[in-house]
Amino acid sequence: MPELLKNQRNLFIVSASGIILLVCIWYYGFHQGLSSAYSDMKKSQKSLISKRNKYKRMKNEIINIQNDWDILNEEFETVIQRIPNKSSFDRVSDAVYIMLKNNGLSIINYSASNVAIDKKTILIPDSNDEIIIEKIPIDIEVKGSFVNFGKFLEKMASNRYRLTASNIDIKQMGKSSTQIIKFISYAYFQTEVNKKSIAKVSKPKTPKKKATPSVKKIDRPDDAPDDVPDWMFEPITETEKSANISSEKNSKPAKINNEWLAPEKVDKNKDDIFPNSANDRELEITNKIITLLDSGPYTLEDLKFMIDDYDSEYSIILQYLIDNKSIAYNDNDELVLLNTEKNKE
Repeated sequence: MPELLKNQRNLFIVSASGIILLVCIWYYGFHQGLSSAYSDMKKSQKSLISKRNKYKRMKNEIINIQNDWDILNEEFETVIQRIPNKSSFDRVSDAVYIMLKNNGLSIINYSASNVAIDKKTILIPDSNDEIIIEKIPIDIEVKGSFVNFGKFLEKMASNRYRLTASNIDIKQMGKSSTQIIKFISYAYFQTEVNKKSIAKVSKPKTPKKKATPSVKKIDRPDDAPDDVPDWMFEPITETEKSANISSEKNSKPAKINNEWLAPEKVDKNKDDIFPNSANDRELEITNKIITLLDSGPYTLEDLKFMIDDYDSEYSIILQYLIDNKSIAYNDNDELVLLNTEKNKE
């Protein structure tokens, strides 16, 4: 063996063989497995990056879908708010009738149906309330100009109630500018089927901090004698007691034995309502308000809708009539005339 290692060629062959053997062991034992694992990790990284980019695109799409959903939900809530309860059928029918009159159309036939031609059940997403929407037709035939009819359609589209029109038939009356117009107006009403009550979370009341009494600083002169007390240098001020005057609220009139606490008469003359000689405008407004309320109770919004020229003067007269106890709010937040046969019932 020593003689074998003394030969340079043999020593080189042994060393080279050992190195080659170590390289083969390292390559097949460690490097090949690490290389395969590295390739798998690169493929997994590319797959994860692809999924991440896909999820980012989906996230952006979800944001856009959420925005579209919010817009559609607001529009849906606006439409639902314009659909009154079915108990307001007569009020909606009267509103359509008055709109026809106010737009210069002569009514030939006005027939409101009591049967709905279509019903749909809708579930409100936010509150899970279930309501039924009914579509009730009103057959109308009027005489007037096409311009006035167009104004009526614009008023109907912008009305606080949900109203539509279809089957419009227009016939010309010779050389006259007026036409015979037949159409069907649809009014929509809602009825609650299943209303789920949602518990309200009450916020804890935070205790109010007591106000610390302010200490007055007395300006005592530097050259004042020591035997003179500090109160001698206090300014002479007159303390005034602040009176807490509670503001009067326009509360609803109380009921005792189903009778309104109010004056005995409703039909007041000019001197009773306006002792300071009201002008013709004030009397006209008062008569219009009393005439409308004599036919039944109205909410303030409905009263504004029924009066075409409603302005700030009407608000002043309404407040005056409430203060004068000629009208008041009932339990349903509706304005009513006091001490009439309708209100007593």
